[in-house]
Amino acid sequence: MTSQRDARPDKAIFGHAMKLARADEHAAAVEAYRAGLKVAPDDGPAWLSLAASLAEIGEDAEAADAFGRACALCPTWELASVCRFHRLKWLGRGQEAQAEARRFIALVEAGAAHFSHEDHLVAFANWSVLLDPDKWASEIIRQRRS
Repeated sequence: MTSQRDARPDKAIFGHAMKLARADEHAAAVEAYRAGLKVAPDDGPAWLSLAASLAEIGEDAEAADAFGRACALCPTWELASVCRFHRLKWLGRGQEAQAEARRFIALVEAGAAHFSHEDHLVAFANWSVLLDPDKWASEIIRQRRS
């Protein structure tokens, strides 16, 4: 049986975009993500992936905005938040970066509070990257940290 998500036409577009990004063809990936987002504008993971490809081709301001859209659509995704923070910091948008850093810290603290009370499912929901990691985006963040 095919799920509703599997039947969506944007799934093929996003799959193609991810293949392009993994092949380091980020300019082409950006165009593919944009095409998919015209069909599914509320797809948070696609916004995160678009932002990462935009960052790879040096479109920092647009990447920050796309990371912001991912944060708005997936407010508990600390990966989107930390990516947005770094992009804003690199752009010299200090007040916005500080606000995003505070939001990120609140996400981490919320997860830690639930974890310390042994409410592990709620903690992991707050730490969404542990449940559903986008390995490609996580690798980018790991490389940026080093």
